[in-house]
Amino acid sequence: MKSRLILSAAVAALTLTACGSSNDEDLQEEALSADDVSPGAGDLKLAAGEYSSKVELVEFELPGLPADVKRMAERAFADGAAEPSLSCVTEDSTPEQWISEMNESDCTATDFSQSGNSFSATMQCKDEDGLNGTVNFDGTVEGEKVQMEARFEQAIPEMGTAKMHMRVTGTRVGECS
Repeated sequence: MKSRLILSAAVAALTLTACGSSNDEDLQEEALSADDVSPGAGDLKLAAGEYSSKVELVEFELPGLPADVKRMAERAFADGAAEPSLSCVTEDSTPEQWISEMNESDCTATDFSQSGNSFSATMQCKDEDGLNGTVNFDGTVEGEKVQMEARFEQAIPEMGTAKMHMRVTGTRVGECS
């Protein structure tokens, strides 16, 4: 997923409608250590290799956002999502690392749970475009394929809560280049 391109559309829409508001929020939850993430996720492994990620926008909402601005953001999202996105998963990659890589964000797990091939994670993510906050992931891993639902919410002063729900599918396409 080209989140810098894709999420830039959302940030642009938010910036157009919330001029002067700050998208930077203090990330207050404490990051989990590798020991906190790895033991519960030990069986949750993707096969090593290069993965191509596909993203679908399920929901994008901001109260008061003009319809034309919303359409522009959704079009920009679709254009960005159409671009190929590749990430490399190694034998040593933790779920926290490949979730962050496939979403092209700088994310740190604050909560991670796993049951069989399913997982849930709460991550604090930072994006250089200013889309910072908490993202909740739910997904499943099946050997060479991962499917994730990502839900992001951010309060925008004087506007309400921006919501973005994305579906991400990563499929192994070969060896890492």
